[in-house]
Amino acid sequence: ALASTLVSPESSVSRPPPTESLDAYDRLTEARFLLASRQAPNMRRAVELFREAIAIDSSYAPAYTGLAEAHLLLYSWDQVTLEEIKPVVESSLDRALTLDPLLGEAHTDRALYLRNLGRFDESERAWRRAIELVPGHATTHHWFGIMLWELGRFDESRIELRRALALDPLSQIINTNVGFGEYFARDYDAAIAQYQRAVERFPDFSYTWALLALAHSMNGQHDEAVQAGRHALEISPGDRNYTQVLALALARAGDEAEARRVMESVQGSDPTRRAMVYAALGDSDEAFRLLDEALDEGSPFLTELRDPAYDPIREDPRFRAAMRRVGLID
Repeated sequence: ALASTLVSPESSVSRPPPTESLDAYDRLTEARFLLASRQAPNMRRAVELFREAIAIDSSYAPAYTGLAEAHLLLYSWDQVTLEEIKPVVESSLDRALTLDPLLGEAHTDRALYLRNLGRFDESERAWRRAIELVPGHATTHHWFGIMLWELGRFDESRIELRRALALDPLSQIINTNVGFGEYFARDYDAAIAQYQRAVERFPDFSYTWALLALAHSMNGQHDEAVQAGRHALEISPGDRNYTQVLALALARAGDEAEARRVMESVQGSDPTRRAMVYAALGDSDEAFRLLDEALDEGSPFLTELRDPAYDPIREDPRFRAAMRRVGLID
């Protein structure tokens, strides 16, 4: 019974190794290690390594998948625009699936790309296909879980995220995003508890500290929120989006002047992040101006409109219009 649940007939078929080149394999392995850090310089270096692996072995399907994934992650972390990555993602995934139609990781990356395009039904089908092919791939369950919480399907999201964590308990990003799922479901105590477990294990991962700040803030623990937000910036000085998280925590704590000073101290931060701060400051018109800017630009964070930080403007008809434009509601 377990075998029939965990292993699809296709995934159990004996298949040749994807490459016979140890040099290509070494480059792919190093690139995937760098991607796991979610640090922009490391992700850019990963792109170079995937390209080197392809240059060594042009039929190495996982290298094309990795190249697509690296670009998708750079977009997800607000380093490039969707328009910039479209050509390389589409061509890389087409090549990977031509070389190996049963490569589950390629279906996973295709699902993430479709989600970024707002094609959520197609994305879900691609993720379920990936799970059939590689049921033990933690990233597939992780990213599928993220989309499910973005769609408001929190119970299903928890199942996928817990599967991901069971498959890869040492992943700092999965440990953190298990908490982010609880945050979106508005179980702030559970989110904070998970983040605290994560920072004990990965104390230098600034992303966790930033999300801990958000959860404390929404839970009314303003001193703790500001402290966690400042700590995230101590680890990642000058990070634009973490700066906006600190500004949001300050705004919700009632320190409007400091919130505005912090918010204006960085240029070029994502408009959705600034919209959250203005929503907390009670300036709904500016918040919606920024959301319109994000919609026009194609912000990677528009799928996160169910974030509780938007609650001050959620009942405004303009917010439902934004969610409808993203495809999060009919």
